[in-house]
Parts: sequence; structure tokens; C-alpha cells
Amino acid sequence: MAKGFVYVLSNEAFQGLLKIGFSRKVPSERAAELDTTGVPSPFVVEYYCLVDGDSELEAKVHRLLASKRHRNEREFFRVQIKEALVAIQNICPTPEHVWSRVPAIPAMPVIPGMKKRPPMVQCGKCGASYVVAEICP
Repeated sequence: MAKGFVYVLSNEAFQGLLKIGFSRKVPSERAAELDTTGVPSPFVVEYYCLVDGDSELEAKVHRLLASKRHRNEREFFRVQIKEALVAIQNICPTPEHVWSRVPAIPAMPVIPGMKKRPPMVQCGKCGASYVVAEICP
């Protein structure tokens, strides 16, 4: 079976809604695809897991969250990120790789000799680089 990503995206223009989907593409590429003239703000990848599977995994997650679905024919759910992750982890308990976004590292006081945070942070597992402090657990 081919590998793919179950992902969670947020968008500041859609407060309280998360997009939960499945793609064979890297989630950051999928988020970029969704950044069209019809969407006022770009999507942000909040979470993804790499799994062996297909879109049936997505459908199972959607069924678990059906009561929270914003509109039947759309992949948007009125849930907190934690609730979305619990549903995904119930369907995909042993993913090959998991990544989640964390808040940016707060500004640190300047102390002589202290190293500054690098402008790019790279995941040692998947090699993805990020401008803000984001990690793969």
C-alpha cells in the first residue's frame, strides 16, 4: 500500500475550523495549493502523520468527527487541535512519522555569550526546515 499524510490545517480567516484531510503530497505543499484568491489567509500545517494507507483513513477520521463537521461536503471541522489529533490517533495508531507545530520560541533576553536561535529549524527525522520554531516529536 502506498504512503500518504493525514494532516490538520488551520487558517486564521476560518477561526474555530480545522481542515482535516489526506494527501500523497507533503502537507506544506497541500497547504500552498489551497492558498488561492478565494482564501484570504494562507493555511498553516498544524499536524501530520505519515501512514501506509489511502483516503479511506481520512474518511474514517471524518466519520469520527461527523457531529463537528461544518458542512457535509467539505473537510472542515469545528474542533480543537487536540480533539482532531485524538480522532486521527484512533484511526492511525502507529504512523511511520508524526509532526506537530508548536508555538514559536519566545524572545530570550540577551545574555553575553548566549547563542541565538538559528533562523531555520530542521527536523532530524524528516529533514523539513521551518522559519519558526517547529519540531517533529
